[in-house]
Amino acid sequence: MKVSTTVADGGVLAEFDAVLAAAVPELAGRVNATAFDVDSGRLDVVPDAPACGTQLRWSAPKLIAAVNATVSGGLVRALYVLASA
Repeated sequence: MKVSTTVADGGVLAEFDAVLAAAVPELAGRVNATAFDVDSGRLDVVPDAPACGTQLRWSAPKLIAAVNATVSGGLVRALYVLASA
């Protein structure tokens, strides 16, 4: 995966914690955004536990919409939940 370094990339990663806290408050502080590929719209996230990852997958559409509404040029199309840290 080629990771782009653009303003959108930095915005998505920088704003992720605030967006997560607003959109899915029960996951706040339990998920880290690790990479965003502007070309594919893929946002990689790592939950702190498998159960948190499951909840994150259920909340993915809501979270993607919240990121795109918050970050100008974000264009997140897919949320990839990686293995727990």
